[in-house]
Amino acid sequence: MSTMNLEIRPPTIEEVGDVIRILVEASFWLEQAGEMRWRPEQFTVEALEPLVRSGELHLAFRSGTAVGTMYLQLEDQTFWSDVPATESLFIHKLAIAQEARGTGVANAMIEFAKLEVRRRERKYLRLDCRDHPKIRAVYENAGFTLRDIGMFVGSMFCRYELE
Repeated sequence: MSTMNLEIRPPTIEEVGDVIRILVEASFWLEQAGEMRWRPEQFTVEALEPLVRSGELHLAFRSGTAVGTMYLQLEDQTFWSDVPATESLFIHKLAIAQEARGTGVANAMIEFAKLEVRRRERKYLRLDCRDHPKIRAVYENAGFTLRDIGMFVGSMFCRYELE
């Protein structure tokens, strides 16, 4: 799918290195911002291969260069066990390459996810994030509504949804 001169699609197994590069960059950025959320060592070909096979992993390309990634998952029992399993798609690990931050890639990927919700006949697009002003602003500006803030897996998280 093409949005804003981006091609957004599941990566091939050979392109997982691009996903890893973007996620590791983002994990270092989060660490510098005081948000120890993602551990760089968690992003390996072995860990991501099941997401490639399931089609849940997505990669955004601009002019052939990988500039963003996200998981678009059918279920999330960790953060959303209180909602019916078949009514939502869930965004996880939305990350933008350092050189593409602030250029609209995140919004284009969210728009892609909204289209997938309709295509898959789901009702909601949902996500969770830490209580970080810049991160929250991305989702609020994209039309997401804060559902609640609570303790999940030992930390405070904000849960957002878009109907």
